[in-house]
Parts: sequence; structure tokens; C-alpha cells
Amino acid sequence: MGASWPVFMAYYALVNPFLEEYYWRGCLGGKSKRPVLQDLLFAGYHLLVLGGNLSVLWLAVTFLILCGAAWYWRQISRMTGGLLAAALSHLAADLTVILAIYYKT
Repeated sequence: MGASWPVFMAYYALVNPFLEEYYWRGCLGGKSKRPVLQDLLFAGYHLLVLGGNLSVLWLAVTFLILCGAAWYWRQISRMTGGLLAAALSHLAADLTVILAIYYKT
């Protein structure tokens, strides 16, 4: 891993979750208690990044998990009336992903 890895890890874990929550739940969010198109788009967007690293089976599993996460974070935002709780939960998820990648390589 190069010298830029710590900077990437910090951005991915500490900045990106807030930007994603602002976009996906802030700008595109909705008040529905049911899954919506934005939840599917959120999951699909992440598959673009993971596509070259996972088998088709794991991409399908990941898609379902991310659909659930998108719905969950939208519900948190709907119930709290803000994005902070969802963003902090998203931050925890991203942090575990980036640490898993870091320790795997």
C-alpha cells in the first residue's frame, strides 16, 4: 500500500458517509416506510465499485444487504428528522469495510 492509503482511508471512513447521506437521504430521500427506487439505486451504485472484486453470487448478496442498509438509513433519517444518526451509522459501516480491506491486503 502506498503513502496515500491513510489519506484515502480517512476520506472514505470520515467524509464519504456524510456526503453519501446528504445525497441519497437528504436530496433523494423520501418519507415512505416501504423500499423505494432510491434504495435500489444506492445499492446498484455501490456494485459499480465492487463489480471487479466479487463473484456474481456475492454481488447479489451485497446488493440485497445494501438495499436493506439504504432502507434502514432512510428510516433513521425519516424518524429523526435529520441525517446525523444515519451518517454516523454509515460511517461505522464504511469504517469496517475499509479496515477489512486494509487488513486483507
